[in-house]
Amino acid sequence: MAPINELSLDERFLTETQKERIKTQPTSPDEFAKLAAQVTATAFTSPEVTSASVIQDLQQQADINALVDVLRHQTAKVRGGDMERPKAILMAQAHALDSLFLTLTKRAMSNARDGKYLDAADRYLRLALKAQGQAVRTLEVLNELVNPRPVAYFKQANIAQNQQINHPPAGEGQKTEIQTINEASHELHQNTSTPRIKSGIDSPVATLAVLNRAKVGAG
Repeated sequence: MAPINELSLDERFLTETQKERIKTQPTSPDEFAKLAAQVTATAFTSPEVTSASVIQDLQQQADINALVDVLRHQTAKVRGGDMERPKAILMAQAHALDSLFLTLTKRAMSNARDGKYLDAADRYLRLALKAQGQAVRTLEVLNELVNPRPVAYFKQANIAQNQQINHPPAGEGQKTEIQTINEASHELHQNTSTPRIKSGIDSPVATLAVLNRAKVGAG
């Protein structure tokens, strides 16, 4: 059984292309070493592994591979639109920040009692107000998740630019700019403005998959 702080580099960190390559093509020692390096780089830069390493450092009895699996599951739920976990995190953080605010406020009051240790009281109070501000901001973000703002869609209208119509005074035969007639051809001048063309560029998205392979120690 692997140590709880040893990360297994297995199918969780292989792409679909790598999976098919191992299944269909023979792998030389050099190719396998290159593949192992790619899998290692993918693993140690993934959000789930970096977060799991921090949690495992704080909670040393937790298995890092179990942490990675749990975090990958939670990430997949968020990608699927399930925001219950982020909401719970924000609510818990708001409570923790509120508790910190109250604790620091009590320390500030204790130091300020009878006019003693006012400098220490000022420092504690400043920290308390910072904790309060973070608690308020956390609750604001939570409210945005619970009650997302409506998205406004505006229909684009075709509006002519630089178009002006001058109406002549009564009794005068003054011509307007858009009614100017070519005396030679007796036709209206054509609009020579260049039409606008909409364009878009699609960016490809790489797809990740899984395959069981080897275990590498993450000392």
